[in-house]
Amino acid sequence: MGKLLHRDTSYTHAFTIVELVVVIVIIAILATLTLVSYNSVRVRSNNTRTMANVKQYYNAIKLYNIKNGRYPAAPGEGGAQVTMVCLGTGYPSGKCGIITGTTVKESAAFMTDLQNGSGTNIADIVNDQYGVVSSESFIGAAYGIDTTDTSHSPTGRARMIEWYLAGKNQDCQIPQSWAYNSSNGNTACELDFEPF
Repeated sequence: MGKLLHRDTSYTHAFTIVELVVVIVIIAILATLTLVSYNSVRVRSNNTRTMANVKQYYNAIKLYNIKNGRYPAAPGEGGAQVTMVCLGTGYPSGKCGIITGTTVKESAAFMTDLQNGSGTNIADIVNDQYGVVSSESFIGAAYGIDTTDTSHSPTGRARMIEWYLAGKNQDCQIPQSWAYNSSNGNTACELDFEPF
């Protein structure tokens, strides 16, 4: 009897180069979409936190004015063109930015005066995220006297809060506040209390 030949029909299927490239491209697209989505959520979360804290400080400053008949004074106010102070304490190196060419620093004495004069107990920093808008840099928010548009103050100076939001052309969210600059992917916001 003759010997039957048995053919081995098992084989190993390998991916072709084209299949591997398609899989790699799909994975890269999914990773990019995930990263973009994560960054968008992170930016919205930081902006929400910034605005919640700015609103707390805004309310405390308004209460201070109601209780004392004047707004709290920033340290060194009156002499320099720009006299700003950080809202809160605990910023990196005790500084919350450079506004109108002036480095803005924390002041424990200012925070104590604001808390005592308004009856509020806020001392937290506004935000710990760093942002640049044109020639200014921000971490959190600042309060005090700064130059402004003459349509907002006839003197060109005002007592105000300034902060930044990540993203161009953001809504500053507090009535009477306005975006005075939008560049470097960020928006600088200002809320004037009174001409100075």
